Amino acid sequence: MEMLASLNLAELRDLSHRRDLDADEWTVMLLEWRRRELRARGPILMMLERWLHASPDKSYELFREMHLMFRPWVGQEAEAQSCWEWWTGADHARPAPTAHRRTPAAPPAWRLIARPSERSGRTGRGLRDESAMHRCGYLVGETHGLSLAARHALLDRFFTEALPGVIKAEYGDEYGAPWSEKRLRRMANFMEFNIERFRRQDPAHFGAAVEAWQADLEYLRARYHDGWFPFPWPRVTAAVAHDVLELELV
Repeated sequence: MEMLASLNLAELRDLSHRRDLDADEWTVMLLEWRRRELRARGPILMMLERWLHASPDKSYELFREMHLMFRPWVGQEAEAQSCWEWWTGADHARPAPTAHRRTPAAPPAWRLIARPSERSGRTGRGLRDESAMHRCGYLVGETHGLSLAARHALLDRFFTEALPGVIKAEYGDEYGAPWSEKRLRRMANFMEFNIERFRRQDPAHFGAAVEAWQADLEYLRARYHDGWFPFPWPRVTAAVAHDVLELELV
């Protein structure tokens, strides 16, 4: 591939965001990543999934060979199986390609959560009472929370796609562009803030929500941060009653 002639990490990151490459081009990118020993688990998994999505012949054995080629920093057999099921399972089936190179289908419409007027302002510290992620359907907790797979799918979409017009109208440029450091920092900061706040309020009552935020924060770190962005990832520590959370806003 001519595009790999003088490739650096930033260029490889930009290429991995494209959706119009075919399976052969994704294969070259993956092999080039391996040749240069750029050991970043999240980006490699993302490229493996893109490769599978672009492949006209979705063979698990071939995918497994590609996946295992990047051990040990990508994962073991169970992770390969999980990745394969996500992209080919009945609940998440992708349409078969009609040509070697194809235009991606239009994404489904966002399902926005109605915002009560009393929650439209900001807190005393300048934070919004409600995040754009919640407005776009991101819910945690035992009663109304989404499943792990549904939360991760929504977080993937929130980070990689343009946000609805109503979100831009309400939040302006607080979340930045898709795939940007600004958006990832904002998502991570709000998760960290919620973990610290609700864990201090009532650990027993909000335990399930806190665990979900912690799992999703780790998911974003492994999938999109490590190997891509240099900013320090939030570290959620044990709750202490007199601690004051210093949240870095962007």
